[in-house]
Amino acid sequence: GTATVGIGGSRVGLTNLTIINGESGPGVFVAPSGFLELRESVIQSSAGPALAVAAGTAVITDGNTITATGAAFPAIMAREGAGVWVGNDNTISSAADAPNTNMTTVNGTRGVVITMSGDGNQVTNTTAENALDLHHGSTFVQRNGHAVFNGRVRVNNMSNAGFEDVEINGDVDVTLFGSLLLRDDNSDGVATDTVT
Repeated sequence: GTATVGIGGSRVGLTNLTIINGESGPGVFVAPSGFLELRESVIQSSAGPALAVAAGTAVITDGNTITATGAAFPAIMAREGAGVWVGNDNTISSAADAPNTNMTTVNGTRGVVITMSGDGNQVTNTTAENALDLHHGSTFVQRNGHAVFNGRVRVNNMSNAGFEDVEINGDVDVTLFGSLLLRDDNSDGVATDTVT
């Protein structure tokens, strides 16, 4: 079922935990003013987002697997000014069954800030849709390590995204006053940002 955390400003830590959600709703829901720290855990959902953050904060530290399967829901859905921080070696993916192929792996809408600050992160959308989709003034920053995005990166409606060391295997769409920055910021002087 759904694990609801963070109601009333609570702080919750989940370590070495597996949550598999086949019912309605998200696998884990971080409510307004809630705080979740996730470490070395697995969240899988086939009936809603794997992780939904609504005006709360989620810290996804190291070694997590977050997956949405079966329906058109994102693996991570952040809304209404939520904050999401992603550390090292996280696998975030989505795979939908037909006809639910219009989906996003990481979705940020309405003033969300998502920071991916670590090495070895991989975001994959197996339906060739959006690996990252930002809307309505949301921000995404990738830094301090290499990340791979398999699927389209979409930045629109006055949102912005910045990548310092990334491989994007998919289209990049920037529309409706969105902005995108690709910046090589590693210490060896070798260009690392690629879009294929």
